[in-house]
Amino acid sequence: MKILLVVLVILVLLAFFWFLYRTFYVKQKSRKRAEQKLKIFAGLLHKLRTDENISSDELVFLAENPATRHPLFGILKGFGRTELFPENYHTLEKSAESFLVNWLEFPTELNAPPDRIELFTTITVEEDQEILEYFVFKYKKESPPYGLTDAWMLGVAGPFKPDSKPYEIPLRVFSRFNELGTVTAAEEVRWVHDHINRRG
Repeated sequence: MKILLVVLVILVLLAFFWFLYRTFYVKQKSRKRAEQKLKIFAGLLHKLRTDENISSDELVFLAENPATRHPLFGILKGFGRTELFPENYHTLEKSAESFLVNWLEFPTELNAPPDRIELFTTITVEEDQEILEYFVFKYKKESPPYGLTDAWMLGVAGPFKPDSKPYEIPLRVFSRFNELGTVTAAEEVRWVHDHINRRG
């Protein structure tokens, strides 16, 4: 009976500390990251508000970084200026990469953008007579958080339909932090497709 009571107390304490972690640490880290990104865009936002000239170099600099790419598109869309978005980055692949990097930055995930990320392959899934395309990226962090490796890992973003537009928010963006070679891209996509944001 005493053992059961001790186990219950430990479980309650673990739940309490998990609640504190999720409520305070994660929110604080997320707020700090959002504030840092806002600072990156401060100059651009000022120019958009005051209708000043914006150089193509400034826009390319923000678009080439996956961490700032889709926020850049969102800001330009909000101001009705998407024609300024660099054409080379206005693709499904580049938008999928950006959504994955922003997901990886979240405190409960990698907690930082990867140091390197590359398109690994695309995988097509057929469901209800629809053709759905997933982008599979390999990425790595040179100094990863505790418990993760500095090897290449797989991440998935999608699905995209034939009529999908770049920077439409994909239904599934996820990584199980599986090392490249421990699971195939097709297996990773199938797992993500079957387990993340299932409807119905």
